[in-house]
Amino acid sequence: ESLLRSLPKRIRTRVMPIRETATGATEHLAHGEGRLLPRFAEYLSTVSGLPVGVGDFRLDLLEPHHFMRFELVDEQGGVLRVSRRYEDLLASHRDEAREAFEESATRGDIEDPEVARLASIDDRTSWDFDALPITLEIRRRDSVVLAHPAVSDEGAHVRVRVTDDLETAKAIHRRGVARLLALQVDDALAHHLEHLPELDRLTMLAAPLEPGSAFRRGLADLAISVAIQGERIDLADVREASGFHGLDETVRRTLWPSLERACDLVSPVLLRRQQLLHDLDQPGPDAWESVRSDERSHLEDLVPPGFASSIEAGRLEQLPRYLETISRRLDRLRGPGLERDRVRREEFEGWKRLLVERQQRLDRLGRIDPATLDFRWSLEEYRVQLFAQELGTG
Repeated sequence: ESLLRSLPKRIRTRVMPIRETATGATEHLAHGEGRLLPRFAEYLSTVSGLPVGVGDFRLDLLEPHHFMRFELVDEQGGVLRVSRRYEDLLASHRDEAREAFEESATRGDIEDPEVARLASIDDRTSWDFDALPITLEIRRRDSVVLAHPAVSDEGAHVRVRVTDDLETAKAIHRRGVARLLALQVDDALAHHLEHLPELDRLTMLAAPLEPGSAFRRGLADLAISVAIQGERIDLADVREASGFHGLDETVRRTLWPSLERACDLVSPVLLRRQQLLHDLDQPGPDAWESVRSDERSHLEDLVPPGFASSIEAGRLEQLPRYLETISRRLDRLRGPGLERDRVRREEFEGWKRLLVERQQRLDRLGRIDPATLDFRWSLEEYRVQLFAQELGTG
């Protein structure tokens, strides 16, 4: 009944009387078959003749006792924290929860051969272990824990770690497999980098961002990403040795042209960044300062330390256009341009806040969401349309 009373008036008037509709819903909706809100909304759409979505329910109008009460307990059963929101509970103990889950899922003292195998895959520089499942069921007393194993990038080596979220595990695995490929072709990479004519110039351009060794490592990672890109293979699907070794052969065969392509991708970004920093530091009217400050922050987000390895090759190709948008926005501030910029910025800020809130929520939970990353790049395209439409879309 409380959910019905929270609906907008245009829907609420079509589901009167409230009590009879609530009784009918409890008889129609079988317990345990799907999530309550989507199924209730679907039922109400049928009986009211109006489209009803989950977003139509005003959950903020409900009393606290309408929400499930969650308790976080320790091994002895002591209550650590109580909350009506599971996500808040998880976020408040994110790191401890992740570590405890991984330890539980890979603890070697459990009589489970697969668990013992996962626990032993550590400090590896080659794929010398058996295939990894996408999902693993691990029995703990009277319950089953679903774990998602992934090869994890640990810098100078890789290991297998697990997470309770499939999409996060896939993202970890992609980076881990790429790192293992880089470790496999390390000698060839070092040889090619030694003879790369553009390396010294690019390293100097990148010096304000990161040390030369870090930049060279990022460039090498990008070259491997370029080499794999042509194969149209999702590294999240590489789960066994033969598939990995096939990729290794591809990377070795195309390493030199891939490094040259990596330089072609990075060079215009670094040059444009250097010019923009100079332009943003030029004196100008005080009224322009908020725009300059916004674009300084934007530039840091677009070209952070390690950008060569953290931004996939396809996205990196679009970066010069996004950077050119900054330049053209600054050029149009004169005269009535400042007021037009203010209107467009207000239009953009609402979407940006949605992205920031979503990313902060994911960070609190320790999750990675590909859809949120796609949304981030969609906003870059939207920014181009607002401030430099003539540059077109990618």
